[in-house]
Parts: sequence; structure tokens; C-alpha cells
Amino acid sequence: MYLAVCEGISATRQHFPGISKLSLNKLVWVQQAQAWDISVVFWWFTTCGASGPQGPTQAQCDSAYQNTNVSVTVEKEGKLRGVQVWKVPATNRYMISAYGAAGGKGAKNHNKRSHGVFISATFQLEKDELLYILVGQQGEDACPGGNVQTQKICLGESSLIEDDYKKKKDLKEWAGGGGGGGGATYVFRQKDGTFEPLLIAAGGGGKAYLKDQDNLLDDIPLEQLENNTAVPGVNGKTGAAGGGGGWQDITQVPRAGKSLLEGGEGGQACPQALNNLQWATSGGFGGGGGACTSGGGGGGYRGGHVSDSDEITADGQDGISFVSPIGEIFLQPLAAMESHGEVDIQIYLNCSHCHSGNCKRDLETNLPICICEMGSVLASDNVTCTGKRWKGHLPLPLLLAVVAAIVVLGMALTCGSLSFRKKHLCDLDVVGCWGTKTATASGCYHYCDFDCLAASISCFFLPLPSSHVNTWGNCLIHPTLVIPLLLLTLATLSPASAGLRGGPAG
Repeated sequence: MYLAVCEGISATRQHFPGISKLSLNKLVWVQQAQAWDISVVFWWFTTCGASGPQGPTQAQCDSAYQNTNVSVTVEKEGKLRGVQVWKVPATNRYMISAYGAAGGKGAKNHNKRSHGVFISATFQLEKDELLYILVGQQGEDACPGGNVQTQKICLGESSLIEDDYKKKKDLKEWAGGGGGGGGATYVFRQKDGTFEPLLIAAGGGGKAYLKDQDNLLDDIPLEQLENNTAVPGVNGKTGAAGGGGGWQDITQVPRAGKSLLEGGEGGQACPQALNNLQWATSGGFGGGGGACTSGGGGGGYRGGHVSDSDEITADGQDGISFVSPIGEIFLQPLAAMESHGEVDIQIYLNCSHCHSGNCKRDLETNLPICICEMGSVLASDNVTCTGKRWKGHLPLPLLLAVVAAIVVLGMALTCGSLSFRKKHLCDLDVVGCWGTKTATASGCYHYCDFDCLAASISCFFLPLPSSHVNTWGNCLIHPTLVIPLLLLTLATLSPASAGLRGGPAG
């Protein structure tokens, strides 16, 4: 068994092998054999295996959470049927991360679904306080369909719907094939006899029957967030498909997703889809709107809108997320969930006292330990970070090794340059005679006659005679390499640069 730790997103995975967890940062896997008792710091809530427009039962959640640290009571009647109720174990500040459910795919628009929204915030909670958790469920996909005709459409063997649309520009006779809206995930509590929303992660809108080829990636709207309870949490606008359910509103038609305080059930498919092709594509639990040929709206604090008419390429809109003003937002909303929703709750690790602002949980005490950035070490006060510095200059052996490496590298580069030019230089009648010898009438020491090593040393350490213009061309490595090498050597020798290199703390 392993624990996934992801900067504020953590969960035990032994009992949920089928759920793919969102990875916002690099995962660190910690074996259970360590002394860290995760049962007192992390809790993970799922749909308990339920799917579709209605939530889970007590039996489903008892089975899903068996042998875990999660224990819930599932409302079995009334408007909150399917909502999980969790008792806060201790007074503390908690980080709550909520994931809305994704929308359903269209019959011929199935390459990608609209992702549910992830959002995270911290809240002060009291011991034995009750948290109500509705985990959003994914909007239903149009395919594979429920009968022979719809299955042929899903397989691409029938174009009945698009042919009818081209002729009449409406879909009153044949309809269906859109995806249901995804349900929002709601975390709320009861205060003074009324329900108070804490955190709502919106669901993704359902995809339409066909993909809109003119809808570019730049047209995708940004995730929306509300944090003002004075703004009404209403349902999304309903058209041929159902709009998404909001926090508190009255649902007028069965295809619209219900608001949270009405029960949060997903909407049904539109009547014409049910009547002609028996295409029953519902929205997900959490207020997802039912589909028509266009997609259903996603649930949220405010539900997602849908197209007024049954446009064959009109996707349902995502819902709008919410963070209560009594909470402190930790991560801004991000459309990232590809399936059913989830909720993670953990005791908040406060790193504000750390000099770096970063910390981790001690595996034995569960207390925060400050973490310093690379190149710094934690000071004796366990709060501040100090840079690593050498005492004085670089050690002499290391310094000599650096200088020797620079010289060898320079010689190697010079040899390469000389060997490339040797063929041409030896054909010259007079080649700049320079070095340690003097030219005579009988001949001179040609540049190309020098041994490679001797030539390298000449280019590096002997002055260039001004009378031989082409010498600079023969020793191209001289002006382009020597100066940078000298600067590098000076930087190596300087105390300031030496203090920046790794080593024991001073």
C-alpha cells in the first residue's frame, strides 16, 4: 500500500484502484511501513462506485470505505439523499480539495470530454462539526447507445441525425446523441438551521453530438469562480438540453439538473431524444443537465447554460465554482478532472513561519519541518535558511585541477583548428615564422611543421608578431578562447565566486 503526496492532494490508493488521481505536482510515494499515521491527517471521499443522476447509498459507501479511515453517514431520504455526512475529528485548520465531475461525450464528438474543475481552500473547523459532501458524478456519454439504431450512429454506420439537420435545420423529429452535464462537488455545513456552502467545484458541460470545427482552442473560456454569497446560486439556462443545477433554485423541467438544495439530481435526456431514439443520456449527480443533440450544462454554484435551440454542435457550458469568504483559497480553479469527482480533506500544514515558505510533515510527530531551496541549508533555529559557503578559497587541489582542465581543453581545441588548416598552410611559400626560432635564408620553421602540442603552446603563450598578418588567421583559437578562459580562471580564483559553490556550511 502506498500514499500519494502531492502538495496538498493526498490519498490512500489501496481501495480505489480504478480512479485516476489528478497529478498537479510530482508525486512522492511513501511506503506504509513508515511511522507516519496517515489516518489522522488525510481523508479521501469518492462517489462510492455510484454513477448516473442519483447518488450513492449507505451500503455502497460502507463497502467503498471498508478498511479505510473514512466513515460517513449517507442521507437516504429527503432532498439530500445520496449526500455523505462526515464528522470532523478534531478542532483544526483543514485543507479541502474538491474535484467536480467531467461532462459526457457526444456520439460523434468523443475524442475529449469537458473536464471537471479542481479547487482547494483552507477552513477552520471544530471538533464534531458535521460536513456535508456531495461528490459529483460524471455526465453520461451518448455511446454506446441503448438500441440498434443508436449503436449504428455511434459506430459511424448511420448519419440519420445530421442528414435530418441539414434538411430542416432543426431536430424535432430526430434528436439525441449529446453528452450529459457533469455534476458539481459540494462541501457545505449547517449553521443556524440553514445550509452554508464552503467549497463547490463545478462540473464540466456535456459535449454536443458533433464537434464544432470552427471552435478554436483560444475560444475555451477560463474557469469562473464566485466567492460572494450575496450573488444568487441559480440554475443554468435550459434550452433543448438541460441547464446545470446551481446552489439554490427551482427546477422547472425534468431535463434540467436540480440545484443542491433540491437534491442535486442529474437531469433527464430531452423528450424528443427519449421518444424517437430512446436515447436516455442523463446528467451526473450534482446538478448535471440532461442531454439532447446539444450537450447538458455542468452543475456548480451557478449552473452552466446550454444552447436555446438544439444545435448539433452546441456543447453545454461548465458550471461556476465557489469558495466561501470564510475560507482562504489555496489553489485557483483548474479544469482538470476527467471522470467522477472527489474530495480530499487533510489537516492544513502551515508553513508561514518558515523562511522559505515551504515545509513538509514530520513522519513521526506530524509537525511541520521547514524546507530550504536547493543551495541553502536549514539553520539551527529550524526556521531560517542559510547559503552554503566555503571557508576561504577553493582547496588547492581542486583549483589546480580546474586550471589544468582549462589548459587541456584549450590545447585540444587548438589542435583541431590546426589540423583542419594544415593542408593549406604547408603549401604557402612563406608562412609567418615565429616562435622560439629565427628564420634563416635556407628556410624557416613553418607553422605546419610544429608538433601539434608545440603549436598549441605557441598559440597560447607566445606573443603574436605584428609583421605576420595571417598569424591571427592561423591561430583563430587565440583571440576567441584565451580571453574567456582568463575570465573563467579569475572567476574561479575570486573569493566571491568561491563562496557560491557547494560545501560545508561556514
